[in-house]
Amino acid sequence: MPKLELSLLGHPQVRFNEAVLEFPLRKALALLSYLGVEGTPQSREKLAALFWPDADEERGRTALRKALVHIREVLPKKIEAVLLAERDSIALNNDLL
Repeated sequence: MPKLELSLLGHPQVRFNEAVLEFPLRKALALLSYLGVEGTPQSREKLAALFWPDADEERGRTALRKALVHIREVLPKKIEAVLLAERDSIALNNDLL
């Protein structure tokens, strides 16, 4: 089964089958890392406020959606379901970690 590996000591890295995945935005990598560390669904409101504290609610949620698009673009299609995005929350599928 395909596995996604998060290495968070030193410079954060995400690997899939030993290949290092490159994220175009540092916040996308940070968001993926945060979701992996938390291990439980996180509210979109909380994530937007945490990662974009200077943005109003609408701009924060827009930035969050864009970061999720960047994450999905980088992840191999085989593991696209690693992100469990619901209307009000986001989590990582821990079965793939």
